[in-house]
Amino acid sequence: MRYVVISGQACLHYGAIEATRDVDLWVEPADENLARLRAALNDLGAEQRFLPPLEKRFLNQGHAVHFMIPADAGEYRLDLMGRPPRVGDFAQAWDDAVVVTVEGIQFRVLDIPRLVDIKKTQRPRDYDVICRLLEPLFEHACAHPEEQARIGPWLAKELRTPESLLAMAATWPQGPALLRASGRPACVLAAEHPEAHQSQDERVLDAIVQELRREQQALEDEDRAYWRRRLAELRRLPRT
Repeated sequence: MRYVVISGQACLHYGAIEATRDVDLWVEPADENLARLRAALNDLGAEQRFLPPLEKRFLNQGHAVHFMIPADAGEYRLDLMGRPPRVGDFAQAWDDAVVVTVEGIQFRVLDIPRLVDIKKTQRPRDYDVICRLLEPLFEHACAHPEEQARIGPWLAKELRTPESLLAMAATWPQGPALLRASGRPACVLAAEHPEAHQSQDERVLDAIVQELRREQQALEDEDRAYWRRRLAELRRLPRT
């Protein structure tokens, strides 16, 4: 069966959260794969909750399908998606995923760039998770300048704290150029004021924070709009 672990359990794998009972999977929305998935759910005694049903068309439309799985330690929730928002198609994500083996079982965990995009939700707490996903990568790039050209353009588009943006501006040789190229107002401000990394100028810090908040608000609004459309589609389904 082809699936990739996403969201909370993926964040747990990367050390960005401490615990979660929910399991979220990105499943390949292909007929043969879905047949295997249905058989596995039946073996687990899974009980579906809410709409829509586990059908290929709903997975391809970007809906989440919810199940509760009984277990000795208490039931847990399983959410399945065939086309999560913001992350492209399954085939490429499958190829880029990290292969993990736990107690002899091999599975794939979503790569960090796509996981960051998935976590750009309407929930403010998810942006704290994004910061925790990015921090080790940024620290690695700071300590290994040879990595900055490779990972720097992506980090400039994703870093979400004034401290990290100013550190890039002040300590990376190409930091200001990378920040400006991102097109993000917060990054441009950091590129224009690298001295604030040392001086901790409150006016600069506050200005960057405000731009980051505007950016986050726009991302939250986009996610709300996405799920509002999915909810409208569900409301049009016939009730049985």
